[in-house]
Amino acid sequence: MMGGDNREVGGSRRAGRLSALLLALASPALTSASSRDASQWLQAASDGDIAALEVAVSQLPSDWALLAQARMAAGNLDEATAIALAEQFLTLRDAADCDAVQAQAVIADAAFSSAHYAKASTAAQIHHALLERCNGDASAMEGAAMIEALAGRLADVAPQQTVSFIPASTPYARDKAGLPRSQVMINGQKQESVLDTGANLSVVSASTAERLGLRRLGAASVGSSSRARVPVEVAVADRLAIAGLVLEHVPFLVVEDAQLEIPLPGGYRIDAIIGFPVFRAMGRVRFNHDGTLLPELGNGETERGPNLFLAGSDLFVDAHVNGIRVPLHLDSGGNKSFLSQSFSAAHPQPLQGLEKAQQRLAGAGGASERDVVLWSQANVAVGDRAIVLPALPVVMRDPGKAHERGQGVLGNDVLNAFDHWTLDLKSMRLELGDLLNQ
Repeated sequence: MMGGDNREVGGSRRAGRLSALLLALASPALTSASSRDASQWLQAASDGDIAALEVAVSQLPSDWALLAQARMAAGNLDEATAIALAEQFLTLRDAADCDAVQAQAVIADAAFSSAHYAKASTAAQIHHALLERCNGDASAMEGAAMIEALAGRLADVAPQQTVSFIPASTPYARDKAGLPRSQVMINGQKQESVLDTGANLSVVSASTAERLGLRRLGAASVGSSSRARVPVEVAVADRLAIAGLVLEHVPFLVVEDAQLEIPLPGGYRIDAIIGFPVFRAMGRVRFNHDGTLLPELGNGETERGPNLFLAGSDLFVDAHVNGIRVPLHLDSGGNKSFLSQSFSAAHPQPLQGLEKAQQRLAGAGGASERDVVLWSQANVAVGDRAIVLPALPVVMRDPGKAHERGQGVLGNDVLNAFDHWTLDLKSMRLELGDLLNQ
């Protein structure tokens, strides 16, 4: 099956949907929600929490409803609709109006994830400038600056595209840190790589990039409010092959070797990580507990609707913890599931009196020691599948004050508890198989 340019998102089958949305949202409506409410819900959605926005969209003023629909379309990988609706919203606003902040964020996110890099860089630059003028928070400004820098380096490069795709079963194995690794062909050379759905882009160490002959495009600066900026370069692999999928022009981040070394007994390092854009090109891929990775043609079960949402390039899954609805970052490169400080702030009551501890957890600001409570016998459910975790960490205080997207992480301790799990980016669903021995 031949692939095409990733920028051709949606195609003619979505044109009717876009026209219908524009028509339905063009007329004013009597509503009870304010612009401030809309902005807060949109910000929450940009951090992975789409639930409130989905409920509130019918109550929003017609112009803000346009933007809410844009954010939801971006989250469902319908970037063409997302950009068109956000631009429609901007026609109703002064370009310098602070209300334009969220619209530019939607455009930057949607353009970047669909490989419209020049457009993403421009929108991110405007977004960053608006945030500075409108007293935006530091983490949002850093995110906009990151997209601007990365997209700017990729703006003149052909976007990733599929050359051929004949799905083939491929083995993977858990390494000493518990992360899934498989052999990938990059520029004609075998490269053992971590398979990480939580990585916004694929990543290689500097020495590996040199050995594989990646095209280096120049430096970009990536960091967070809690960490010093990490030296990063942007690079492109001319060709990558995995599980019967052959891609060209695959973007990578190149980081110093030391950034991919983890202090485990006997030493531990990662040379390459395969991230979200590669999995997106597969469309639907199944991770079997026996150690096989299998891309699958077609869609899986769709009658129950999507439970995945893309915010930026981060995937979030609609989960429930002891009956509380929680957006969790889907991270196959993370071993431990946990709930973030934003969850503990929103739901303090069920956490009262729980055992306190300190644990090293990986999140938005990197791995750090955090003050947690341990929620014993926590029931974590995705759809009709559930597992009881003996002790689910809930962050009460993060000394690094890292900005957490969503309200926690769904990691391998949950995913590996089932005989398989399937990432379906066509139907935007995470499907879990049968629970293994609890």
